[in-house]
Amino acid sequence: MADFEALYDPPGDSEASVADLQARYPSLSRPLARRLLRDDTHTRLDTRARQVSEAVPLVRVFEGLYLPALLNQDGERLVFKVVEQLQDWPAQLRIELRAGSVDGPVRARIGSLKATHTQVLVKSVEGYRSPGQASAGDLYQALFDALPLARRQALGDAQALRQQVLTLATAQRHQAARWLWSHQTFDWPAQGRLRGGVDPVHGYPPQVISQHPLAARYRRLFPKHTNEQMELDFNDWSLHWLDEATRLRELEEQYLALRNTLERWHGGRPIRQAAAKAIRNCWQRITLIEGENGQSVHSLELTDLELSDADLADLQLPPGFDHVQELDLARNPGITRLPQHWLPRMPALQYLPLFGCRFSQLPELEAPERLLALDLDDNRITWNAQQQVRLNGFLNLKILDLSHNPLIEAPNLAALRELRYLGLSGCCLTQLPEALEEIDAPDWLNLSDNQFTHLPDDLQLSAEAARVLNLESDALAPRVHEQVDAYYDQHQIDLLVPDDDYEELLEGNSAEQWQIWQRLPLQYRRDLRDLLQAEPFLHQPELGRERLWHQLERMDADMLFRTVALNRPARELLSLQVVMG
Repeated sequence: MADFEALYDPPGDSEASVADLQARYPSLSRPLARRLLRDDTHTRLDTRARQVSEAVPLVRVFEGLYLPALLNQDGERLVFKVVEQLQDWPAQLRIELRAGSVDGPVRARIGSLKATHTQVLVKSVEGYRSPGQASAGDLYQALFDALPLARRQALGDAQALRQQVLTLATAQRHQAARWLWSHQTFDWPAQGRLRGGVDPVHGYPPQVISQHPLAARYRRLFPKHTNEQMELDFNDWSLHWLDEATRLRELEEQYLALRNTLERWHGGRPIRQAAAKAIRNCWQRITLIEGENGQSVHSLELTDLELSDADLADLQLPPGFDHVQELDLARNPGITRLPQHWLPRMPALQYLPLFGCRFSQLPELEAPERLLALDLDDNRITWNAQQQVRLNGFLNLKILDLSHNPLIEAPNLAALRELRYLGLSGCCLTQLPEALEEIDAPDWLNLSDNQFTHLPDDLQLSAEAARVLNLESDALAPRVHEQVDAYYDQHQIDLLVPDDDYEELLEGNSAEQWQIWQRLPLQYRRDLRDLLQAEPFLHQPELGRERLWHQLERMDADMLFRTVALNRPARELLSLQVVMG
């Protein structure tokens, strides 16, 4: 050991600067301090010294794994942790390493405190010794001798155990700091107790994350994050062998660079200033929206800012947006294409609201299969073979809205096996899209305001799809109306109007009222939706429903009243009065 120290840290008078650096960073040895003073400029010295000082403890641990004479208690704990992971550890076996004697303080432990069989290794000035060893040796030999016979036979000898520990520890070095020094317990055992003292603390005492010394700096970067999110981030950094202080400095530098980039980009122009604020908010994880299933979605929201292709092209988006799940460029008529140079910064992108822009073709993505929602309502897309090829790449798309585009030709939906919401309203279509019947249990199929000339004679829609289909249009050919009526006669499902359109009228109705509703002529039922756009439904919907059902029940019981009502516009039903003479 002395020879090693002489080589590693040779004697010599410390210069004042070396002593000063060691005083500020006690974990630095004289050779490290000298090297930092020699290799680093004054402006970088503190940063480099802090980084090296923070890395030294783990470096020392790994030195001990390779050089047993340098093994400290953290190294012992790491060896035990790695050995426990080599194979499934027997539930009934516990191995403890104690200092001085079999009753000494516990330095490391493998296995549950409830295990029925315990092996105790002892560390003394001579080395490590298991109960079966006549003399002390290194930790690997002591551990090997304490293992069950089957494991010893599988390993071969202590040298093989050492090699496996070194291989696994090196491969999982990024987790070592978390195992050893994280404030979480990770089931680490109690470390003994003093006679007359308090009960031992099991594992490391949990730190109150809001009192973490770096919490204020973290909050300045991410002001909307909860304590739980802060703790998750700190733990994630530890998992990836990232020092918390170092990682925060990197993020602070990244945010400063972003602000400088955005200031140069907007140059005081109001449109770009508004966009720059939205981009900063997104980087700081402030912009969260509610997703389809109620989950939070990180959105870069640049909606309705009068941005143009040139505005987006001028901005080289810096790092820090890999959390972005939605890029919202909606209602910017000057945008005709995605900023392709932004997309590599957003590997988590899943949602693209692009309605109200001026796209003439579907966006091109490097990984289209990751996209879940594409909203291109009110753009300028006309369908062709190239568009179909791009659409086929969106294999996991759940939401597709191409409404109010002059498609003329309907897309083939065969590749979109996950589709749940489809918008093709006002697309100048004359035929239904191919594979429409293959959509399994959709929630919304809006094909209204088209010019369909006919429906397939063998239309095979599921009941779920038929009930959410909307084919309503003033431009339908007479043949379509005939087919819709025939479908209703056969299935009691209206293909023109989805069931949801009646939800407010039918809310809370009874079984008897449902039968009354079913006995109304189909077109009259459709026309009753006009009531929802007038009083009392607009401001007193409960009063409106009460009055509606009073009139409908009278229609069902009074044939004269029914005849009069059916010959008047449905929107007049609530005010209709027929006096019997």
